[in-house]
Amino acid sequence: MGAVMKNNRIALLLGQADEAYQSEFIHGVMKYAFMKGISVCVFSMYIKYQNKKEREYGDSNIYNLINYDLFDGIIILADTIQTPGVEKALEEKIKERFDGPVVAIDTDSKYFFSFWTDGYDSVYALMEHLIVEHGLKDIAYITGRKNHVHSKRRLQAYRDAMAAHGLIVREDRVFYGDFWYTSGNGCADILLRDRENLPEAIMCANDPMAIGFAEEIERRGLSVPGDIAVLGYGTSEEGKKCPKPLTSACIPAEEYGEYSLDALL
Repeated sequence: MGAVMKNNRIALLLGQADEAYQSEFIHGVMKYAFMKGISVCVFSMYIKYQNKKEREYGDSNIYNLINYDLFDGIIILADTIQTPGVEKALEEKIKERFDGPVVAIDTDSKYFFSFWTDGYDSVYALMEHLIVEHGLKDIAYITGRKNHVHSKRRLQAYRDAMAAHGLIVREDRVFYGDFWYTSGNGCADILLRDRENLPEAIMCANDPMAIGFAEEIERRGLSVPGDIAVLGYGTSEEGKKCPKPLTSACIPAEEYGEYSLDALL
């Protein structure tokens, strides 16, 4: 995009910088920036699922501290800024106050270069593993919010893999969540109402939902993977270290970070 480097400094805007995906993304940006002699300033909310809305909106004031004159470019990891309305308001403010290049990830920006990361191939490969390597046929799925791009793409991978092997997708085996642990807890609760009709496996659109599902299943006296196989997506550190390590696929977050800075420059 040809950023003019007067300050040799860029701003990286995101939420929950301490989470695994964000941390790896930041590392990718910083590693590439170090090679180019560019400084990176990170502005992050530290919202958690249990926070009250008042706390979330207060936390979002971190973005009001940005002095745009100090930066040559901006990267926004938009989908990690989950407080309603904040990401769109931030986009409008940047458009109004900043003249340099901006790259927005996991959003459809009205003003700036943007792109979506994609988990379709990874989810499809995990489904192939269940169907081909383990011979499983009755596989349930937990996706994210119904109209979210990642939710739709990863759910389509599940549907396509099932169809490719002549397997019928039962709609009562498809659950919509919100990419958080409690979605997995809730799905487990629904399925356990009929213990004689449990699926052989459940594929989850991310690791937190898979962890929540596995924890609830085991808390209720069943075993993973003995009674039901559980797969996630994201290869989070928590997924690796939970009592029953998850089968998962890696999100190349560090590569996305490098690509984002390269696109900015």
